[in-house]
Amino acid sequence: MVTLPPLPDEKFEHRPEYGEYVTAKHARGEPIHNWFVYPHSFAPQLVRALLDEYPPPREGLIYDPFVGAGTTLLGCKELGISAVGTDLLPLSVFVSNVKVRDYHVSTLRRHLSQLHFEDEPRSENHFATVPIIEKAFNAQIIKQISIVYEAIQEIRNPKYRGFFLLGLLSILEDVSNGAKWGGWLRLLPAKKVNVSAVIPLFEERIRKMIEQLAERPGCETNGASWKATMGDARSVRLPSKVDFVISSPPYLNKHDYTRVFALELTLAFVKNADELKALRYQSLRSHVEARCPEAEPLDYVSPPLLKQCIESLQAGELYSDRLIPMIEGYFKDIHSTLVNLQDHLNPGGRIALVLGNVRYGGVMIPVDQIVAELGEQIGLALEKVIVARYRGNSAQQMDRFGKQPSREGIIVWRNPAT
Repeated sequence: MVTLPPLPDEKFEHRPEYGEYVTAKHARGEPIHNWFVYPHSFAPQLVRALLDEYPPPREGLIYDPFVGAGTTLLGCKELGISAVGTDLLPLSVFVSNVKVRDYHVSTLRRHLSQLHFEDEPRSENHFATVPIIEKAFNAQIIKQISIVYEAIQEIRNPKYRGFFLLGLLSILEDVSNGAKWGGWLRLLPAKKVNVSAVIPLFEERIRKMIEQLAERPGCETNGASWKATMGDARSVRLPSKVDFVISSPPYLNKHDYTRVFALELTLAFVKNADELKALRYQSLRSHVEARCPEAEPLDYVSPPLLKQCIESLQAGELYSDRLIPMIEGYFKDIHSTLVNLQDHLNPGGRIALVLGNVRYGGVMIPVDQIVAELGEQIGLALEKVIVARYRGNSAQQMDRFGKQPSREGIIVWRNPAT
């Protein structure tokens, strides 16, 4: 059993009103944010709350190293604050950039009216050759998706072509036999999909996206900009310093986003199974298939609390011998990320990371405390850990070890002035 040190009142701040801010619930109801929602993302309300509590300089720059579906970037655009984002997943970079671009509604409507859907596609399958595709779609659905995909490719302007492609990507799950479920894509053989509904569903999705833009008041950019690029948070180099990092690294929960988003990735971003595996292997070590980077951090020191957790896990019965290496590797990756973030952070700037604790083999891993200590190890000043809510455990953990609530919240550090 791991004995946790008492939580100092001045560092741990309980804010239950933030409970829904660390989930994707609100993003699903917000215009443009809801064009494509990651099931494990935080809400735009969190971005607004953090920027209200810690206002950046007038011409400050916000950074999201795990840009996901672009919540931080779009939230900053709504406030007129410049932001950049990076991610290892090309889908994340694409989705984020489509959301923050400016469009002429009249041009979008014209492109929609001019889309021509052939009776038969030139290629019956535009998906990469990955086994999950034939299980997730029947041949007729794939053919209909290919017809829509080819119609989109006729749009010459890449910005507008990307808008329509996002609309297609956003309906793939709806017209498949799959559903995003935890850390993978779950196949549902009993799910009924109407082949004739694919094109109408796509057109309706595009119309709703255009309507949201038409109803959205224009915002003054004042020279601000928003852009996502490919990059590894552990090592990416940005062209300029930033004033605030608002992000959520993958949780230590074995969720593999190359599996969760396999449908979208295989249609537009990878050519074959090897490319999909390459993305899987280079991701943060939050799941067992991610691989060790070429160079481990030389200055990493395993926190005592993590050592206690590992000892408790080793004393129990684990279902996988890859679990402990995953946990140890995860915190090494977070350490490398924090080192890189601090190197890009202006003096006095802040980092806010949304994270949740996890439980394996009946052992609670206090991710927030361990990561908070890693930040202090490299010289970041821990301001507080905002405890937003307590979650349940997986069904397997609760069945075997009983229920033990897991904290989820936001760790906030400040980069001391030098």
